[in-house]
Amino acid sequence: MEFPCNINVLITSEGRSLLPSDCQVHLQPQIIPPNMEEYMNSLLTAVLPSMLNKFRIFLSLLRLLDYSISDEVTKAVEEDFVEMRKNDPESITADDLHRTLLVARFLSLSAGQTTLSRERWLRAKQLEALRKARLQQQKCVNGNEL
Repeated sequence: MEFPCNINVLITSEGRSLLPSDCQVHLQPQIIPPNMEEYMNSLLTAVLPSMLNKFRIFLSLLRLLDYSISDEVTKAVEEDFVEMRKNDPESITADDLHRTLLVARFLSLSAGQTTLSRERWLRAKQLEALRKARLQQQKCVNGNEL
């Protein structure tokens, strides 16, 4: 039996996960170390659990902060959404809009702004486009279909 819940989980995987997820982010490393396992182990020992806990607290607090979108920016977002749907109806759904609004919210709040600006909205759209492009480029990793 399914129960509604609000549990945030980050799934890391070299290929498609067996667990369902709302969003996939394909990471694109800037460097590829010669010994990946050794490199990852050094990263895990360098990042203290207290630092990870601070990241968790920061992200949790961002979800609770007051946030608003002005009527002017709401109208601009609506116009952008309509324009994107007009250009390619398959390219963006209501879920995509919701995800982009969440990215814009976190971008704004992490910069100390409690309202969405046109610049943050455009940056969120750009980040979502880059994320989608990386997913299209990466069809297979280590023999695992994504």
